[in-house]
Amino acid sequence: MLGSPLKALPGGSAPLIAGLAVVLLAAMAAALPPSPIAVKPEVAERGYLVRHTALSDRLAELKASDGYTFLAVELTNARFDGEAMWREHYDLVSRRRFPLWAWVDVTNGVEKAHEALRSLTVAGVFVYGRDAAAVAAAMRRERPALPVIPVLPAGSAPAEGDVALVTEPGRFAEVSKGAIAVLVADRMPAGEVRDLRRAAEGRYVVSEVPLYPPR
Repeated sequence: MLGSPLKALPGGSAPLIAGLAVVLLAAMAAALPPSPIAVKPEVAERGYLVRHTALSDRLAELKASDGYTFLAVELTNARFDGEAMWREHYDLVSRRRFPLWAWVDVTNGVEKAHEALRSLTVAGVFVYGRDAAAVAAAMRRERPALPVIPVLPAGSAPAEGDVALVTEPGRFAEVSKGAIAVLVADRMPAGEVRDLRRAAEGRYVVSEVPLYPPR
């Protein structure tokens, strides 16, 4: 009767084979695509705005479990070179199929927005700052298949196409029924944000990034 293959090997080889097997299994696991981040079914899109330096797949998991359907990533001051650490996190979240939107202040020009489009896979773009409506309209003409949303102060004159409006907490739920309501929540208690979200039936973005009026 044939014996075990491991017994036939010279002494000390069995631990070596076992170690190689562990390495092989680890390599196979690393080669598998990361599991998708599940998004709860929602009536409307619900976004969360974060700085690019705060992005991670763990954050995306937490926000998805809290009912958000996408992350908006503030990229105004981001570096797009190969050594930028945030890109690894961005790419991982993308591989896990959680939607990511670019958010760029275009007050000082549109190059950063175009750089984001060249460098990243994005579900859409929010453009903020001076002349945001005009910039968004121009970008839509260049990329008609991509959602490009201007972010305007509440009460602004109507803009072409879809818009997002930075609104006061008291009008958050009302604005969300028409435009995308943007709530600046960097200094708001978590419980208050939760109550406002519960009352909002439409689309919105909750921002942990302070947003200042366009200059």
